[in-house]
Amino acid sequence: MLLEEVLKSETGEDGNPGDSTTSPNWPGMAPGTRGVLNALSPRYCNWSGIVDIEPKPPILWTHGAADIVVADGSAWEMGTLGKLGYVPGWPGEEVFPPQPMVTQIRNVLEQYRKKGGRVAMEMFEGSGHGRVFDAAERWSNVFFKFLASVEVPAAV
Repeated sequence: MLLEEVLKSETGEDGNPGDSTTSPNWPGMAPGTRGVLNALSPRYCNWSGIVDIEPKPPILWTHGAADIVVADGSAWEMGTLGKLGYVPGWPGEEVFPPQPMVTQIRNVLEQYRKKGGRVAMEMFEGSGHGRVFDAAERWSNVFFKFLASVEVPAAV
């Protein structure tokens, strides 16, 4: 069922990845106003704010260790592509470094934990971005075990 829903995803400017706008800064474009990836971009979403929410719901983060999409030095990230010479005009590490996505996520989740949140992190060796598919049985076990461990607050 999950795969069926993923395959229904709309691609393009209104779906995934979304539109873009011009920018005077390298690489000459920035997140636009529509689309999934734009909604998750720093232009609209500051994930570090999660550390201060109350109450703090439990968080499960699963990650494929072989993921090339969400990775430190992701092959799909402009800083990495520029550094590798695939996008011309890269201004260098001081101006536009490759983003350490996994490290950034882990840092935010550690701050969440330090402020009283419950965080479970599970790495899937040998899995990529689709660990739900390429490690389906293990992922399901981790996911449902996590759900079973969550205490549901009494209705107010």
